[in-house]
Amino acid sequence: VLADAPPPIEVEVTETQVHFSRDFDAAPVQPWQAEVLEVPVDSRHVQREEGLFDSPGLWVDRWHIDVEGVRQTLIFTHAITPVDGRTTEHRWRVSRSFATGPAATGTMRPIFTRYYRQVAEELEVMQTVVDTDGVTREVNTQADSAILQVRRIMRHLAEG
Repeated sequence: VLADAPPPIEVEVTETQVHFSRDFDAAPVQPWQAEVLEVPVDSRHVQREEGLFDSPGLWVDRWHIDVEGVRQTLIFTHAITPVDGRTTEHRWRVSRSFATGPAATGTMRPIFTRYYRQVAEELEVMQTVVDTDGVTREVNTQADSAILQVRRIMRHLAEG
């Protein structure tokens, strides 16, 4: 998707929600995407990424790919539940608005299974750093506003 720097990200922060979005110029899709979308690998498509921290514990990302004027969407739903001060349960599901047959599932399942295993490993490393170094002071910059608000919402949920 990226030939240069990523496009600017638009962030909207409210008391209970965080929404972000960004639009990508037309670009080729990944080979696995071309396969499940049934488009040529070198075809170019406008794409949009957006996410919504909808409520304490529910994060939904969407990746839209416009194919001949029809928006095809991958939906990533994350249920996040704090268990204690250092443990969070994370359940995720990937769904889509296109290519609903078993062949597409067979292509996509191993890709996303590997991806989320990697995410879990990285989060465990991050927790180890926090356990070892302790919690450090957060620096509030505009770029961090969305994640800081998500952390505040989750901290409030964990503390009851």
